[in-house]
Amino acid sequence: MGEGALTKEQLDAANAEWLAWRKERDAPVAPKPAAKALRTAPALSQHDAALIKGIASAFHDEIEALKARISELESSSMTYLGVHQSSMAYRKGHVVTFDGSAWCATRDVSVEKPGHGDGWQLMVKHGKDAPAASPRSDAAAASPRSDAAAASPRANGHLHPNPRMR
Repeated sequence: MGEGALTKEQLDAANAEWLAWRKERDAPVAPKPAAKALRTAPALSQHDAALIKGIASAFHDEIEALKARISELESSSMTYLGVHQSSMAYRKGHVVTFDGSAWCATRDVSVEKPGHGDGWQLMVKHGKDAPAASPRSDAAAASPRSDAAAASPRANGHLHPNPRMR
């Protein structure tokens, strides 16, 4: 057998050869030995070692591709970490709230505040009802729609709230 991965046909042929070799010696294929027996078991034959190496090399490229994909998925996932803390270091994909808005780290950042450089991308902009956007009285904060209701001509008593019901 050459170096590198075996084809399915080569693997099947090697397995058949191994089974025939075991049969010639009246050595049936035994179940997996106990862990203690593995420590005292004799070394693998050259044939068995080559067979194991061939099997392992056949899956090497697939395993490496899966490792790369897992790494990519883990690095691109978003994780919410609460309110931004200037003393904390953030990694790419971390999401925080800052000044009433949601921000996502586009790279690893340590001291940069969201909105003050290219390390953060705005995800959700604070609205007029966001507490950090503009200070308001406690009554307005308790009823976020109070300013909108006063501005509506239908809510001031001149027009019915539902135009079909006039």
